Amino acid sequence: MKPVTDAPRVAIAGGGIIGLSCAFALAQAGARVSLFERGEFGGAASGAAAGMLAPNAEAVQDGAEAAVAAFCRHSLTLWPDFAARIEKLSGESLPLSWSGSLIVTDTAEEAADMAEAARAGGGKAEALDREGLLARQAGLGEEAGHGVWLPEEGHVDPRAAVSALVAALRAMDVEIVENASVRGVETRRGALRALRVEHDGATRSVACDAAVIASGIEPALAGSCPALRLLYPVKGQMLALDGAGVALSRVVRGGAYLIPRADGEIWVGASSEHGAADMKLQDSVIRRLRRAAERLVPALADAAELRRWAGLRPGTRDSLPLIGADGPEGVFLAAGHYRNGVLAAPATAEAITAMILEGETPELAAPFAPARTSALTRV
Repeated sequence: MKPVTDAPRVAIAGGGIIGLSCAFALAQAGARVSLFERGEFGGAASGAAAGMLAPNAEAVQDGAEAAVAAFCRHSLTLWPDFAARIEKLSGESLPLSWSGSLIVTDTAEEAADMAEAARAGGGKAEALDREGLLARQAGLGEEAGHGVWLPEEGHVDPRAAVSALVAALRAMDVEIVENASVRGVETRRGALRALRVEHDGATRSVACDAAVIASGIEPALAGSCPALRLLYPVKGQMLALDGAGVALSRVVRGGAYLIPRADGEIWVGASSEHGAADMKLQDSVIRRLRRAAERLVPALADAAELRRWAGLRPGTRDSLPLIGADGPEGVFLAAGHYRNGVLAAPATAEAITAMILEGETPELAAPFAPARTSALTRV
């Protein structure tokens, strides 16, 4: 697509952190933006996310693809300025915790291998023995004999991020609408003309020069955007514990992950149930997460459970997100980020803005072009 100039009209489907971030970046760059969310802002994957800013941990512990890891490391560097701009416009606090993270491993060899892999990818990492672990986080369980220290990583509360983005967009007079479903893409001679939006029982055409589909798994749009068929749900269950009296100062991983929140809660996550599309909470899964948390930090055995929740992450069949043009000319996807939606939001917004306004694809985003999926969607 050729670059769009003179304050282009951009319509966005999806009001999670990816869609909101794209709207924010595009509006700041001069586009006239309208955003439509079928439920509540941040009510799907974003509202259930942990908010970890941890590209190195995702790469070395969870096996993130190399292209995803590089993209997420870049996004990590964008977060401080991105958050500062959101705070300035919204008037809301969006604190980022840069306290680093620890991965507890079974052996010294595993810790050394993880640290080396993180450094090879451009991150900072140090393999630790038990003494080193306890120096960075007191109160770890007896099984914590080896681990990895990742000093560059942190976390953000996704609830605060969504709230601040919504406030910033409203401050810029961007049209953002909840409970509005995008039902289709309208075209003329093979090019985008409008999005068809249903809201308050009425359907209208929203004329636009470009559209961003950031609404995750969206069957109504798969006919126009075939790469969306590559998406599938990955259910995640989490719980929050009362952290009173538990001195947890940073993210700790090992069988589960523990995230200390500024309000005193400790979040414990998360299951990864590929293909599960329901939001049902299962006692067995929550018990497993809690047992893992108590092994990491035994003091949590006495912590009261505050709540539990589930969410559906949008995964893809090749483990890469969908960022770029798909379907009719003028339509772009920003979807399929799986576990990295919060982390990758600034870089995704940067890439989508460059694609629409400059007609350029940033190098780090090139592997995520939806065109790669044509063979997969025929399977």
